[in-house]
Amino acid sequence: MIKKYSSHKGWELDKKETIFAENEAFIQRCRDLKEICEGQLQFSLRGAKCRMPVFGGTKGSEWKHSLTNLQEMFDRQLAKIKALDYEILDVKNTRWHDDYGQTFKEEVKSIEMIYTTIIARTFKHVATCEDAVEMLENFFQLAKRPTIIDYVQKKAAELVYKMFMDEIKEIEE
Repeated sequence: MIKKYSSHKGWELDKKETIFAENEAFIQRCRDLKEICEGQLQFSLRGAKCRMPVFGGTKGSEWKHSLTNLQEMFDRQLAKIKALDYEILDVKNTRWHDDYGQTFKEEVKSIEMIYTTIIARTFKHVATCEDAVEMLENFFQLAKRPTIIDYVQKKAAELVYKMFMDEIKEIEE
């Protein structure tokens, strides 16, 4: 940070430096809002192509119910952001750091963890490789946030691959 000395004001920030700081803060605020939008796509299924897939099997309605509960949890957090009594694009207002950074973001991390747990649980209850592939397709269709996409691509795909390899071994024997 560049400071200059003024004989009547003492040390002060260079005006260009504060303009850049405000611009950086605004860019970060826009990133925060983009993350909220990604959350709406992921958890609230808001968007043009966002629909709850059909989960088959005896536990299909249970998985749908679990995801609907997560949607409600996210919507409650989103309602708190919508109810804020200040302009969220005002980067000089520091309450955003508490309301978004410490409250909303932490709750969304918890919801993400529950979401990945639901994905893992669903794969423990599939009986065939075909069912596992169908489940993988369903969750891949739903995955919008980077952490969920990574989880589906790595963990869930590994489970499908393991099931496939187990079936191959069974056929060989």
